[in-house]
Amino acid sequence: MINWRRLYNKLFDLINKPDPLYFGGPKFIDTIKEIDPYCLNYGQLMEELREKGESTSRKDYFYYLLQKYDEGTRVLIVNAILDKTKQYEPDLSNNINDQLGGIGGVPNPVISAETWNSEKLTSLIKEIDSSITRGDYSRAVTLEYTCLEGFYKAYVRKNVPTEISENEIVRLSKIIKDDLRQKLIDYPEESISIIGNIAHTIDKARNNFSESHFSGDASRWLSVFLKDLMNSTVRLLLNFM
Repeated sequence: MINWRRLYNKLFDLINKPDPLYFGGPKFIDTIKEIDPYCLNYGQLMEELREKGESTSRKDYFYYLLQKYDEGTRVLIVNAILDKTKQYEPDLSNNINDQLGGIGGVPNPVISAETWNSEKLTSLIKEIDSSITRGDYSRAVTLEYTCLEGFYKAYVRKNVPTEISENEIVRLSKIIKDDLRQKLIDYPEESISIIGNIAHTIDKARNNFSESHFSGDASRWLSVFLKDLMNSTVRLLLNFM
């Protein structure tokens, strides 16, 4: 369970620092609109606050806006804010991320817009975080499989176009390994083999994930561990795309 008041107080301290960390009303609302394009604009929000007799101070109405959303959407909004702050204040940003469920071990990869299906892949990565925070670990593992499979397809489409009809994650990993072995003659074999090992791990976890196999903390650490493996693999392969 997330203590939203405590988390928000830390978040506001972060975005109340001088530029480039500072979030005024328009920047805060524009960030929310990345998640919810139909969020109230600044004028509409001020009108609503005055009608309800609510405070119009930044700290109060930022929290008021967050509270309008369910927890999963709030997580996405906070992650969108942290995406803008972590390069300038990584320690506090990661601390806040930890309060969302400790899912910030390996940073989420930044997928270039030129990458095939980049918008969908970026959306999946954010939804994995949200699923873990909500405790929906089975969905998180399923999304981890889907995201890694999608990125492997993107790699193959870019580098081995003769194999773009392949859709199965383990076979895709073999195609990628064979391609990298040709390009990286002096690279340690273990660093290439791990691409297949991670594909096998996520594939097996997705197929076996149920209450009868995992429960409680085990479900959580497995979904977080798989997310870190996925992020690390994507970050490695981005160097070759």
